[in-house]
Amino acid sequence: MVSILYISSVIEESKYNYLRERSYVHSHQAMQKFHSLLINGIYNLNLVSICILSRICSGKRTENLNVNSVKDRNNNIYHYINVGPTSFIMQVYVFFYSLFFFVFWVLSNLKNKKVVIIDVLNISSGLSTFLISKIFFIKSVAIVTDIPEILSESKGKSKFLYKLFYKIYKLINNSYDYYVVLSENMNRFINKRNRPYLLLEGIIKEEVSFTFDKSIINTEKKIFLYSGGIEYNSGIIDFAKSFSLLKNDNIELHVYGEGEAIDSIKAFGHLDSRIKYLSSISNSEIIKKQKESHFLVNPRPVDNLYATLSFPSKLMEYLVSGTPVLSTKLPQIPEEYFSYINFIDIYEGSFLDSLCNILNQDYDFLKNKALLSREFCLKNKNNRIQAKKIIQLIDGTI
Repeated sequence: MVSILYISSVIEESKYNYLRERSYVHSHQAMQKFHSLLINGIYNLNLVSICILSRICSGKRTENLNVNSVKDRNNNIYHYINVGPTSFIMQVYVFFYSLFFFVFWVLSNLKNKKVVIIDVLNISSGLSTFLISKIFFIKSVAIVTDIPEILSESKGKSKFLYKLFYKIYKLINNSYDYYVVLSENMNRFINKRNRPYLLLEGIIKEEVSFTFDKSIINTEKKIFLYSGGIEYNSGIIDFAKSFSLLKNDNIELHVYGEGEAIDSIKAFGHLDSRIKYLSSISNSEIIKKQKESHFLVNPRPVDNLYATLSFPSKLMEYLVSGTPVLSTKLPQIPEEYFSYINFIDIYEGSFLDSLCNILNQDYDFLKNKALLSREFCLKNKNNRIQAKKIIQLIDGTI
């Protein structure tokens, strides 16, 4: 039996929904979904035992919450470190808690082969992983969905605490034995020692049926839906501006999410009733909305640093929805997806020409392309298959 210790900020699904509804956690939905699906995929292989150690990124209202540990529906045990708002003291606490927990886990699994899988954004836990894995000769797998310096640039962070953690991050980054990355460029950026790696651009839930209920689509108006970060560098502002120039009363743009540019989207809505900001909702709700829409929009600029490194998590979610996908041609989209995506171009700051072209196309043709995309993703990118690839990556040496 192989024992896996999985370190991240993921929360068991029912607990996550409970905490999020009450604004107790600040965990990114895309991160939550990615790691939850991967954990469930590993479990479904029936090849390993898995233990989850997770830091809950919580706000001030969580001091009295009992979130020490909980079992999910598969009896995987989630052990939580509830640290409250980020501070230096809290990060030191996370480091020592992770250190002792790691030692306890090693001693509890002396007879088993051991592997630790870690989200590299958990820097305090990462340092403890670095120390213990080297002491006990345990193989480590880095899951890289974001890169700290890019997050810092996008959010304008310059605090001493962040700089300290980033130095630690650079120290331990080269210590991992394997890397799981979203793109080839991300691997070149982070895997400086050319260690074995796996390209895993996205992950979706394994489903039994490939069928799609067309009756749920909103037929009154054609709905363009955007879900995700509402940031000035996400492209949604340029898209909304272009959308407002269309002379068509039978279309609407629905925007879901959070971010610094919400007020700008709301301003478009005041000037054009077809543009609607509909707040941030749960992932299960947004998936339902995606299936009811006519087009899903990913207008991310192709020339920013993040676009050159990452495959957007929402794009994978879009591709399995069965709804036609409109996206800029980001450099890290693998060629195998090209036939399933309707690429849109921005010319002199406007998507207007691309939008006119899409609206003039036969919708049944676009819909059939989307249904083929759904089938492709369900067959080839589900969490069982993606988890198996990770096990295969490390299988030769554990």
